[in-house]
Amino acid sequence: PYSNLSYWAGTVITSLLKSIPFIGGWVTTLVRGGPGMSGDTLNRFMALHVTLVFLVIVGLIVFHILYLHKVGSNNPDGIEIKANKGPDGHPVDGIPFHPYYSVKDLFGFGIWLIIFGAIIFYAPTFHHIFLERTMSTPANPLKSLPDVTPPWYLSPFYAMLRSIPNKTAGILLMVFAVLVPFVLPWLDRNPVKSTRYRPVTRVLLIIFFINFFVLAYLGEQPPLPKYFFVERLGAFIYVAFFLLLPFVSKFEPTRTPPARVRFHAH
Repeated sequence: PYSNLSYWAGTVITSLLKSIPFIGGWVTTLVRGGPGMSGDTLNRFMALHVTLVFLVIVGLIVFHILYLHKVGSNNPDGIEIKANKGPDGHPVDGIPFHPYYSVKDLFGFGIWLIIFGAIIFYAPTFHHIFLERTMSTPANPLKSLPDVTPPWYLSPFYAMLRSIPNKTAGILLMVFAVLVPFVLPWLDRNPVKSTRYRPVTRVLLIIFFINFFVLAYLGEQPPLPKYFFVERLGAFIYVAFFLLLPFVSKFEPTRTPPARVRFHAH
């Protein structure tokens, strides 16, 4: 909904484009359709979401499926099921995706669709539980919000953005933090897939998730100086996890899987 929160959030988000060297102001005006937020901005946002964003999402899904077929699915024990051999010595293909996995996915999607449809058609005001109250306030360029904070799932990246004094550097850090998980399969090069048998990666992963939730909490707090050090430390830990992963996954000692795993794997 085009609410007051949407108006000011759009103003803040489009202002990030001003940090682009040389052409930042021109790009910001182009995206907004003028010097400020207006009806032209809504037209551009709609066109962006139904064309470019849609195509990007479709491309990422296709890329994900292609890479999934190449490396295979993972499991808690990290076993490559297709490596199993039958009594005749030939490889066993394991469990096919259809109908065993596809039916489960369709069942989960059906449950979600029922809940979604029930809220939309029979309890449209129920969304106030999940959304902020300002989402129900009409857009008003003369009434700014007292405190604009992103949704909880974006607050860790917002905390990293404001932890850097330089605006351009903060935006680059935020963009890097959002995009780097997409290349995680290339960063983790260890042949042992399960963290059950990789003690170093297991510890780093626990630290990473604790740090992520701390950043999520800080991102919802006011931008006070007492939080800056913790936010910068959290941003450093977040980036260090991904940068160190190729070296850790290559040189870390791995544990020997138990007999039950070795039996099924071979």
